Amino acid sequence: MPENNIIDALKEKVQLRIGICGCGNAGSQLCDAAYKAGFTNVFCVNSSSKDMDNDVLNEQIPCFLIGNSGRGAGMNRDAAKELFKMNFRQLFDNMRFKQICDESDVIIVGTSTSGGTGSGISPIIVKGLKQMYPGKIIIFYGILPRLSASDVELSNGAACVSEIEDLNKGGLGIPYMLADLNYYEGISNEVAYVEVVKKMIDDIKAIAGNYLNYSKYRMIDENDMKVVISPSGYLSIYKLDGITQQMVDKESIQSMLIKQIKHSPAVEIARDGLVDQMAFIYNVPEDMGDSAKSGDYTEINAYLGRPLGVFENYAVVRGGIAQVILIVSGQSYPIGKMSMINDIIRKGAESRRQKMEARKTADSSMNDTYKFLQDSSISNADLTGKNKGIDEATKNNVLDNLF
Repeated sequence: MPENNIIDALKEKVQLRIGICGCGNAGSQLCDAAYKAGFTNVFCVNSSSKDMDNDVLNEQIPCFLIGNSGRGAGMNRDAAKELFKMNFRQLFDNMRFKQICDESDVIIVGTSTSGGTGSGISPIIVKGLKQMYPGKIIIFYGILPRLSASDVELSNGAACVSEIEDLNKGGLGIPYMLADLNYYEGISNEVAYVEVVKKMIDDIKAIAGNYLNYSKYRMIDENDMKVVISPSGYLSIYKLDGITQQMVDKESIQSMLIKQIKHSPAVEIARDGLVDQMAFIYNVPEDMGDSAKSGDYTEINAYLGRPLGVFENYAVVRGGIAQVILIVSGQSYPIGKMSMINDIIRKGAESRRQKMEARKTADSSMNDTYKFLQDSSISNADLTGKNKGIDEATKNNVLDNLF
């Protein structure tokens, strides 16, 4: 076999293999979009048979129904966990599920955190996968609800992320990604979920190496990428397309990236200066000038913090348009966003508690009022038919004293 053909054959063999486990309705949407994008190692887990119907999901995508009813979890995380207890062993013994896990270098568990099924079972699946496949990278990718969502949805989201964070506190070492549905405020939920799933697919492509063009300059190989994405904690990815020299003349690429970090579908970072790894992927015209070309990341480091390691893939492309991708891993819990959600939950719970107490007091007060009115009723009539009058002795006593 000619040398070039051997190299081409190796490209397919060495590229990171991605497995995707989608939980709940949003997880099914992710798997369907991923399958269309060329990721064939996808698997759906749900409690609702409707979400796995062929009219909703590509019939080639394998699915697993938790519990025994197929009626969903009613947005109840605890109910989803109880359903999962019924047959969770069958999932991990499922031949297709095991095959996907065995073949994958990276397994991504994707879900919306606001529902019952995905929010409830995805941390359990992440934990099980990491304990059964300790040598593989298991990434949780969750979608946070809008701040205008119901208290139940927000509570589900906060509890789900908290459970993932607890896995890291327990030493499992889980990198997790979070997309913010609030970024799409002002458009319908249907459109917002389509857009956020596009973002998730883009991020998965970046992890898989789809944007890593070959170069005689600096390159990121597959094991480099594994080092970048494996640290536990928050993992975020930012992508700039359509960069022209005119844009770079006005502001640096790093400045553009910082703007992207500030206003992105990825959940806002903690910005406490703790960063494990960074990877910069450049696909730029040869004559485009920028400080980042020399490896000077002063602006990004000042904003995010100085990382332990920096990886670069610098490829020259034809035309006058550049593309830049930044991957940042090992970041702290996104306390700002999660605090906002917890504050809304706390205020909502307190308001409801006060209103319920007020209603209870009002009901109690009115019950006393009702009793008073009943006791003061103008009618002393016997309405039961049980009163047959007074006995003879009492009657004689009444009559004796009548005058």
